[in-house]
Parts: sequence; structure tokens; C-alpha cells
Amino acid sequence: MESLAECLLGIIIRAFLSLYIVIIDKQIVQRRDQIVRIGRQLQKILHLPNSICVIPNIEPGILYEDLRLAAELFGCMCLISTLGLGLALLKGTLWDFWVFGFIFIGPACLIGVLFLSLVLAKRRLLRDGVEIDDTMISSHSGRNFGLERSIQWVWVDGW
Repeated sequence: MESLAECLLGIIIRAFLSLYIVIIDKQIVQRRDQIVRIGRQLQKILHLPNSICVIPNIEPGILYEDLRLAAELFGCMCLISTLGLGLALLKGTLWDFWVFGFIFIGPACLIGVLFLSLVLAKRRLLRDGVEIDDTMISSHSGRNFGLERSIQWVWVDGW
């Protein structure tokens, strides 16, 4: 009975993660042009040097896969912070080791990983230019291979 509960819990968690990935694909990844435009405006307003800008001035600005990864990591960061906030409410303090780690340390590490991955993606885009295959949906079959790859990672590879 215990193994059945573990199996069902795994299926439920994977189903919610798949739903989360589909929402990211439909609400964020398909709006890449708007995100790139807003990101470039924000970089210009903040007067960031080119070395730390994550969106270069060449088209497309950011690849679909990199945008999907950034949105997924940002969602994980928000989830960890929310868990930490709930833990802080339960414990009644922010200065507990676990609360501080969930609210500040975990999200800070994910922001570092996210920034590093976006900078490396920018370098790859600048190096390879338009030679990178950045099609979101296959022209032959109409399938979204990036979305399928992300969902496959949740169900097969990630666990």
C-alpha cells in the first residue's frame, strides 16, 4: 500500500510539473519577442555594460530553449521562496537556519545559475549567430520539440 501511495504521489507531482511547463510554453516562450524587447529596454535603462547584459542586440535575442530554461528556473526560485515564507510563518522567525536558507540562500543560488546560463547562452548565440536552429515548432509535423523535450525530462530523465 505504501508503494502505491509513492507511485501516485510521483504521478501527481509529474503531472503538475508538466502542466507548469505547458503554461510556461504557452504564456512565456511564445511571447519571446515582447520579452526580448522589454529586456533590451531594461538593460538600456539600467546602463548595463555589454559584458553582463543577457540579451544581445542581435536577433532573435534569446533562443526558445534558453527562455524556457530561464522561466523554469525562475519558477523554481519562486517555489523555494514561497516554501521558505511558509516555513517562516510556521516557525515565527526569519533567523532559523532552514528558513533563511529557503528564503534567501536557495533563490540566490538559483539566480546565480540562471544568470550564468543566460550569459553562456548569449555567448553561444553571438558565436554561432543565425546558424542555430531556433524553430519552436517543426514545419513538417507541427510538433513543438522543445516542449516535448521538457516534458520528457520531467517524466523520464529528471527522476
